[in-house]
Amino acid sequence: MAIIQRNDGIQFIVRCYRETLSLSNTTLFKQHAFLISEMHGYFAKFLPGLGGGKKIESVFSTDPGFLFAEMAWHHFNKPTNMIFCEQLHEGHFLTVIVRDGLIFTDGDLNAQELLEELAAASVTMNHPAIYIYGDIPGLTPPKNPDIDAPYITAFNQKSITVLKEPLFEKIEPSPVFELVPIQQAISDLQLSKASQRNLIGLISLFAIVIVAAIAFYVFSKPEPIQTVDPLANFRAALTSPSPQAFLGEVAQEVLLLNSIPGWGISQVSITGTSVSAIANSYGGSAQFLLAWAKANRATLAFSNTGVNITSSLPSIPNRPVPSAPTPIQTLVAKLIDTSILLSTKKTLSLDAATPRGSYTAQSFTIQLSQASPMDLQLYGVYLNNLPITISGVQLSFSSGTISGTISATLYGA
Repeated sequence: MAIIQRNDGIQFIVRCYRETLSLSNTTLFKQHAFLISEMHGYFAKFLPGLGGGKKIESVFSTDPGFLFAEMAWHHFNKPTNMIFCEQLHEGHFLTVIVRDGLIFTDGDLNAQELLEELAAASVTMNHPAIYIYGDIPGLTPPKNPDIDAPYITAFNQKSITVLKEPLFEKIEPSPVFELVPIQQAISDLQLSKASQRNLIGLISLFAIVIVAAIAFYVFSKPEPIQTVDPLANFRAALTSPSPQAFLGEVAQEVLLLNSIPGWGISQVSITGTSVSAIANSYGGSAQFLLAWAKANRATLAFSNTGVNITSSLPSIPNRPVPSAPTPIQTLVAKLIDTSILLSTKKTLSLDAATPRGSYTAQSFTIQLSQASPMDLQLYGVYLNNLPITISGVQLSFSSGTISGTISATLYGA
C-alpha cells in the first residue's frame, strides 16, 4: 500500500489489501477481520458488497487516510467497468481500474506499469468507461508514433472522457471512505443494533418492575429499615471501564499520535483519561502540529527537549460490576495463566495483596516489550474477564515498537 498526499495535506491511500467477506455469521466475520488486520494493517473500512445481501467489501491498510479508488469510482457513478487515469507529474499516473464492479487496480503507476495494466484491461474488460486527464500513455494519441508510447486501439474511443480539470486536487474527501481503526470500522457496521433494541426493551421492563416494587415498598412500609451493603466499596472500586474498552482507546490514541506527519512520539503517559505525550520533529512543521492539536482538542507546550502534547481519552462507559467477589487466589492464578498466554517471557509483577474489609486488592504491573498497538488491544481482550481496574499506562517508542508498563489492580475476596 502507498500514501499520496495532496497539497492541502489530505492523505489518500492506494494499493490496499481488499477482500470480500460475509456477514452471515457476525462472530466469524469479526474473527476473520481481526485476523486480516494483523497481517495487512490496523486501519480498515467495510463497504456494501456487489449486489448487496450479506457480502461486504473490506479494505485494510497500515496507514490512515481516504480511499481514493472508491472515491473516484463513486464520483463517476460506479460504472461496472472503469478506467481512470490522471497524470500527477512527469512519468507518474494516478490510476484506478474497476472490473466487474470491484476495484481491480489502483496506484501511482509509472508509464511501463500503466501500459501493462491497460494492455491486460483491453483484452479482459468489456466496454469500460474511461476518464483521463493529461497525456496518458496508451490512451492519448501519440504526437510522435516513433518515440511515444504505443496507442491502445482496442478500447472504443467514444467511451473515453477527457476531463477538463484534475480530479485528485478537487475531489472532496468523505468519511464514508476514510480508513479508521478496525474496532471503529466494525462498530460503524452496527452489527448488534437488533440486540441493542432487545436489550433496551428488557431494561425498560426491568425499570418498570423496579419502580412498581419501590412504590409498593414505600406505601406498604412507612418505616423502612435502613441496611448497609457490605460490598458497596467493592462495587465502587470496580466502577470503571472494562480492560478491553480502555486499552482499545489507548491503542487508538497511540495510533493517532504516531500518525502526525513529520513528528515522532518518544513517550506516552496515560493516567485515568489524561494523556501526556512527548513529540520530536523529524522535519515536521510546528504550525502543522498546532493545527493538528486544535483539530484533535489537544494542547501543546514547546520546550528544548520536545513538544509536550496533552489530551484526554474519549468518554468510556463503565462495565457491569460483579455481584460478589471471587477468592483472590483464584483470580491471581487466572491472571498468571493469562500473562503466560500473552508472552513466554516473565511480564507480570505482583505487589502484596491488601485486605480492605469485605474484599482484597491485588496491585500488579505488566511489562511491555517490542509491542504494537494491536498487542495493547490483545491484552485488553485477554484481561477483560477479570475484575480489574487499570490505573495507568506508561509507554516509550523505539524503532517502531512499544515498551513500557500497564499498572492495574485485581479485586477479589
